[in-house]
Amino acid sequence: MSSSYRPALNGVPRYTSWDKVPAYLYTRTELGKLTPPRKPAPGAVPAAQVLYHGNCYAPLFTLAATVPKRPVSAAQRAALNRARELQHVCRLCARREDEPLGKGRTCDRCRAVQGVFRRHHQDAIDQAVHHVGQLRDGQAVLLMVDDTGDPHRLAVAGRGIAFTTTLTPTPYTVPGQAPAEDALRALRMVAARLESWGNPTPTLLCWETSWQVREGLLRLLVPELPFPCYGDGPYEEVSALREAALSEARRRAGNLPWLTGYNNVVDLQGLYGAWYGQPMHGESDPAYFHPDRTLPLPGAIGHPLHDVAALADALLAVACNDRPTSPVAPWNTHPDAIADLHKDGDG
Repeated sequence: MSSSYRPALNGVPRYTSWDKVPAYLYTRTELGKLTPPRKPAPGAVPAAQVLYHGNCYAPLFTLAATVPKRPVSAAQRAALNRARELQHVCRLCARREDEPLGKGRTCDRCRAVQGVFRRHHQDAIDQAVHHVGQLRDGQAVLLMVDDTGDPHRLAVAGRGIAFTTTLTPTPYTVPGQAPAEDALRALRMVAARLESWGNPTPTLLCWETSWQVREGLLRLLVPELPFPCYGDGPYEEVSALREAALSEARRRAGNLPWLTGYNNVVDLQGLYGAWYGQPMHGESDPAYFHPDRTLPLPGAIGHPLHDVAALADALLAVACNDRPTSPVAPWNTHPDAIADLHKDGDG
């Protein structure tokens, strides 16, 4: 219910329309407009009331029940005018708006910047801190491959575990046609290492889209089956062929819980992009901001052993929030908008 709602007063005559109100009765607003201005006397009882705004009642007073208002000094009037003016000025960026800003005195732009800062940058930090905790507790590992679509080498790193393996040791010339037995042997070795480590199904922290990493590894087991890209034909046919290949790959894989189980897979590329804040398509308006979640891994060279270290460094950069983000991120182009968040310890 609105704070301006005024119920009817009991035992006081009511008027349901303004044209029925006698000329000798005044509302508080009307009294203030008289010359000189007047107001209800202390303890004055309304002589009547009038309906307004559909369900509110304004008390009405006779002049006999009022007293003159104390004159407003020049200093008081200046202070009132200043207060009214400040209602149009954002307290964060000092921009002036045509309409009063209301409670909080923040403009639409500053509210938008605060929103994207919390929703993208701060949320990414919180998630990264969670994943660092998973690594610390042995619940997750970092995983990198040299080529998501056609992997040859793989690296795994975590607390108390770090190794690389060649997925296709036998030379081959046709992309995507690696000897399935070599790939299966390498993938089983990964499963054995994780088993001896103590967690056969850790959360897999990858850079690129994690399901694509899994698909690329599973495809090594079925090189003879078609695996078309979406767009190569009708969606239903392409999906059916891809699912048939992956189902057969899971069957051949057998007991590889780290690859075929239901453990979590996490895309750190999107997490890093949300934290870094590079606007997608160069959009500069905070109200329409979307971070670019397809940034390349900083420091990557295409070698899994090196890149898994770069992956760990990127995750720590987000979790610690101790490096510069995009100079065109909304929170960097409008730093005043998040000043309060920093004071509160939220940024």
